[in-house]
Amino acid sequence: MQKALIFFATVLITVTAQAKIFGSTLEDDHQALIEAGIAKSCRVNPFVLEQLDSIESVVRVDQGVEDVYFTTQLKMKERIDQGIFNNYSVTVKSILFDQYDHENKRWGAYVVDSVKCTPSF
Repeated sequence: MQKALIFFATVLITVTAQAKIFGSTLEDDHQALIEAGIAKSCRVNPFVLEQLDSIESVVRVDQGVEDVYFTTQLKMKERIDQGIFNNYSVTVKSILFDQYDHENKRWGAYVVDSVKCTPSF
């Protein structure tokens, strides 16, 4: 019984520590910036996000420096009332610059370039 309890506690901690955007393989810092960009640009809150697709393209800048450009397609649900939701299609363009991120103390800095929210019916 005690082993089962420890197992379920470990699974619960693992699941809650994973990504904030359902179905996303993007890093947590990147996801947090995407969520902040959507909250600011789309002016909806609270919302739930599900990643549908993400396309990466690498741009060689100079002498081994490579920036990665992301185009991420998301489905967003905004809760209006109990059982009532507005649905949106969201396209986020973001960049991973090949530079040192002083805030997170690691190499690679994420920036959200643009957010487009479109109501879907």
